[in-house]
Amino acid sequence: MEIKQLKAYRFTSIATAMICALAFQDLFRNKAILNLTFVAAALGSILLGIAAIAVILRYSFNLLSQFKKIGVINFFSGMFLLFSSVSIWFIALVKFAVVPLTNETIQFETQYPAMVGLINGISGIIYFYFVWPLQRKCLTSHDS
Repeated sequence: MEIKQLKAYRFTSIATAMICALAFQDLFRNKAILNLTFVAAALGSILLGIAAIAVILRYSFNLLSQFKKIGVINFFSGMFLLFSSVSIWFIALVKFAVVPLTNETIQFETQYPAMVGLINGISGIIYFYFVWPLQRKCLTSHDS
């Protein structure tokens, strides 16, 4: 992944998480902030979703194409990181967005999009700052 792409993904993650966090504060809640968080949640989730699909597909292809070079341990470590990060994101999305929506503890029109955007933003921050450097190390061989 290029440095510019990584910086853009990180910025999008941080901006989405920070703007969507505004919907859950009570100090100065108004309609403009709720509209802003809805737009940020929608755009941020779409951009981060496209980025996640591109990164996961590219990383999977690199793991498979460099299997002989990187070895079995790095291959399975990379696949474990890939599947665990996607699984944890999915579990967080279900637990903190879908379940509260079905239990009617969050409002669909205002808080649900912000919650989805917040989860996607935090997941992006964790992935692009912490998981991606570990995954990159899995693409190097033991000889290097």
